[in-house]
Amino acid sequence: MQRIDLTGTLSFSRLVYGMWRLADDANTSPEHVRNKMSACLDQGITTMDQADIYGGYAAEQVLGDALRGTALRNQIEIVTKCDIVAPVGRYAEAPVKYYDTSRAHIMASVEHSLTLMGIDHIDLLLIHRPDPLMDHIETGAALDEVVASGKVRAVGVSNFKPHDWDLLQSAMTQKLVTNQIEISVLEHSALTNGDIAFHQRIATPLMAWSPLAGGALFADDHKAVHTALQQIAVIQLAGAAALDPDMDNDALEGIAGQLDAELVQLYCRCTRNFCVDRVVLMLGRVTAEVPVAPAALRSWLGSTISQTEWCGTPGGMGGGGRYQPWHGEASMPWSSVHE
Repeated sequence: MQRIDLTGTLSFSRLVYGMWRLADDANTSPEHVRNKMSACLDQGITTMDQADIYGGYAAEQVLGDALRGTALRNQIEIVTKCDIVAPVGRYAEAPVKYYDTSRAHIMASVEHSLTLMGIDHIDLLLIHRPDPLMDHIETGAALDEVVASGKVRAVGVSNFKPHDWDLLQSAMTQKLVTNQIEISVLEHSALTNGDIAFHQRIATPLMAWSPLAGGALFADDHKAVHTALQQIAVIQLAGAAALDPDMDNDALEGIAGQLDAELVQLYCRCTRNFCVDRVVLMLGRVTAEVPVAPAALRSWLGSTISQTEWCGTPGGMGGGGRYQPWHGEASMPWSSVHE
């Protein structure tokens, strides 16, 4: 799996195991948790995302119980977070929920996390939420201190806006290495409100939390979105198959059937060599422009289209196509079939 570099010595797997609901599982036994982590490792997912508040301040303990007596710690990176004080668990007597970014709270949170998880260092510590009353000089110095102590390898933030980021970073020696923000097909405001653009400009990798919208993508209310995502998944998974020169025609037609598409539409979608709405079906063109065109596809095109070029919109997708005689692949320049 692709790795994302955060520092010169720290990288994360592109996909991360989010442990927000780890302690809410009906089975939180060490063996069960280890099995889930092993399943992640088998797929190259090595990064585990925690927070002190997860599971009512219990999830870190669940992870720690699974790690104890194993070699798993040496195979994973652990992210955790602090600053949310909610009236549950060890803060049950707190009168209200609030944010605490004081040095004392950060130091105590790090010690709690290390103890609960039974580890000697945290790979990445995040300030979980922006604190409107944050003393950025005190908070920044505390984050520098935990890194200097060796108890934390790198620090970052979560849910910070660009101005929050700039304020905290201005008081730090260490570089903030990431911002974990909510991004999904149901929550995409970060794409247009400047959040993602800000981090692109300063070349800081982002972490997306709840990319599946907390499971909402699978709810009946979003069935249309789920269906569209399934189709995209089939297209992506079918891409390699559609380009396989050894793939037989029946297999390709089976993939196309899942998308309710013609065989050549599937091929065009997968290769991105043609626009889906204005497909050019020309045997010579496909062969010349796409050297890896499967023999099965070339054969299908030859038998179906013969010496005819179809330019326009695929049947049933609106618009009218036009047929033109084809007298060889060099008879019509590529630019003339795009409008």
